[in-house]
Amino acid sequence: MQEKRGKDGGEPLRQYALALSLGMNFAVGMAVFAALGWYLGRKAGAPRTGLLGGMLAGLLYGAYEVWRAIRQIEPSGGGQSRSGRAPSEKHGQHSDTG
Repeated sequence: MQEKRGKDGGEPLRQYALALSLGMNFAVGMAVFAALGWYLGRKAGAPRTGLLGGMLAGLLYGAYEVWRAIRQIEPSGGGQSRSGRAPSEKHGQHSDTG
């Protein structure tokens, strides 16, 4: 028989996958923009400046991707506070069922 999971049965795995995805997006963005900056800088005769510019562009891109993912996860008025708890729940008290 299959075991039925509770309401939050797959939540830790989902959070791990999300964190891994955000990290990979950030790292790949940095690497791609750094390589592109180095290549363009090399063509222009200033590979260090191009690399630095590419890394800065990659940092901005990575930060944008993280911000965009967080905006998709966190609804603007979903009835939950930033801590992830419903406003009616008091600090330190959780209602566990089952």
